[in-house]
Amino acid sequence: EGLHASRQASGAGRAHTSLLGHSYGSTTAGKVAKMIRKGVLDDLVMYGSPGAGAHDAREYNLDHGRAYVSGIKSDDAVKGKGTLNSKFGNNPMVMPGVKHLANNSERDRLFFIPWKMFDRHSEYLEEGTSSLEDISRVVTKVPVKGER
Repeated sequence: EGLHASRQASGAGRAHTSLLGHSYGSTTAGKVAKMIRKGVLDDLVMYGSPGAGAHDAREYNLDHGRAYVSGIKSDDAVKGKGTLNSKFGNNPMVMPGVKHLANNSERDRLFFIPWKMFDRHSEYLEEGTSSLEDISRVVTKVPVKGER
């Protein structure tokens, strides 16, 4: 809110503001998106998220449809731990009102390897990944593939 207020006071105009959160930081980011005034935050992007910090996307002070999630399907044991009554909030991967970004499915394994269950938790922003491409599109206001 301070960034938004200082830009208004200086006459710099409104900035497009995206809040990105990885892992448990995405849960914190979701809680922040619930607490700030409407109109301050444009996008919320959660990736590798155990929970959305909310139980319903309508709790966020965002314009409808500006909450996004990316969650690798294999080898990310942190992603998706939230449930309806969880302190982490719901799992954003299944929460209505949250748009899905790329999940790097091109790297998914066909079988589960227990000792590799966290191997991919930090790959979301790796160069060349489809998740990085989609997250970059949100931040730079370029439509995400499949989004109009």
